[in-house]
Amino acid sequence: MRLFFLLVFIGFTSIAQQLYIGDSNGAKMYISDPVHQRILMFYEDYYTVVDLKTLEQRTRTLKKDPDFYFGPLASVLIDSIPYFLSRNGGLVFEMQNDSIARIDNSYEHKMQNGNVLFERDGKIFRYGGYGFWTIHNFFTYFDRGTREWEYHQHHDTKNEAPEIAWPEVIHTSDRLYLYNGIKLNPLNRVEMFKTDEVWRYTFSDGKWDYLGTCDNPVDKDNNYLFQIQQGELKYIFQDNDVTEIDILNNRKTIYRKSHKSKMGGIGILMMMDDKVVYTLGVGKDAFLRIAPKEEFFGLMISEEKFYKTSWTRFYPILGYGLLAVLLFLMVRWFYRFNKRKKRIALLSNGLQYKNKFTECDEETMKILHLLIENKRVTSSAILGIVEKPQFSPAHNERIKVQKIAELNIKLQTLLNEREDLIRSVKSKEDKRIRLYSLDKTYFL
Repeated sequence: MRLFFLLVFIGFTSIAQQLYIGDSNGAKMYISDPVHQRILMFYEDYYTVVDLKTLEQRTRTLKKDPDFYFGPLASVLIDSIPYFLSRNGGLVFEMQNDSIARIDNSYEHKMQNGNVLFERDGKIFRYGGYGFWTIHNFFTYFDRGTREWEYHQHHDTKNEAPEIAWPEVIHTSDRLYLYNGIKLNPLNRVEMFKTDEVWRYTFSDGKWDYLGTCDNPVDKDNNYLFQIQQGELKYIFQDNDVTEIDILNNRKTIYRKSHKSKMGGIGILMMMDDKVVYTLGVGKDAFLRIAPKEEFFGLMISEEKFYKTSWTRFYPILGYGLLAVLLFLMVRWFYRFNKRKKRIALLSNGLQYKNKFTECDEETMKILHLLIENKRVTSSAILGIVEKPQFSPAHNERIKVQKIAELNIKLQTLLNEREDLIRSVKSKEDKRIRLYSLDKTYFL
């Protein structure tokens, strides 16, 4: 009989083959082990191992921990050793030597419904999960030393981590992708809604990145059968087609089912390697069906981007940012407006401050502009504005001093100030030169 199956298996390159499994109606759980190319079928008191390399089956008696029960359990393989975990969080069971034993000191707290469960670096990790009207956005891992679930610290605490439960998952060597999950309404914690967000976590950087949005790759009008990840590609099998998701290259390709892929229509478990697709059926006369991978997919129907870069989720942040900028500009304008009201306005024929006006001649306005535009003004520069050729140097000097004095009086009167706004000092370099400066408080 074994020789017959081997001969049949050798010929599967042209015809899809099958291996008779028998009655699988009582199977409680199926685990595929791609590393050792085997499928484990668990029943109440025994389990069956299907060796995909030799197409042999062997059945062994199963011993179970008193706390163990087949029900809402998830499974993870670490070095091909099966671990069984309560889906809601807490309990951990390990299978060794045909026995399933509990190895944790925790309890089934039911705080991680819909969490993401995966293996990394020989440890069991969970992300997120719903409980107590909250979706958690952090990682936990099972510590074999403490036999408890511990918190996994992010390296990058600047970026937001997504609050998503029951997502679809693609797990690569260094990245975890989440899409099409469930979120909570932050204003109504009992209200859940579907999200089209796509997120990526990079383990080496400890960093979350929001990638965009995607349509659900499962067609509601097309009966959903099974999904499987092979390497970094994910395949979704439905009645009429197969969807391939290449998350690294952001590509979604839909193939029409071939006549061989349709043999997996009743499949409840699938496994794939580089060359072969295995489909395990269920029923009184169950078969493991085998087909070459290149013949499993039909004609390509369409190809497009899997997710679209979207900034819509940042619109509220951008709105708050624009509002803050607008508020800043308004405050700045109001400040300048008030400051401008306290400034002296230089007119062509005089000075105006608030509701007061003082008239000035052309020479006085020139002197004032010169003092405003320069930090220090020499006596000769002011003298050049007021001097008259018909007068002696001494007389012109008196005219200059008088102009400065009159301007000081006008400014004091206009501003109701007692101190002179125009002052003079001797130059440090040449004591014969006098320098004039203006207090510009009311001008700038």
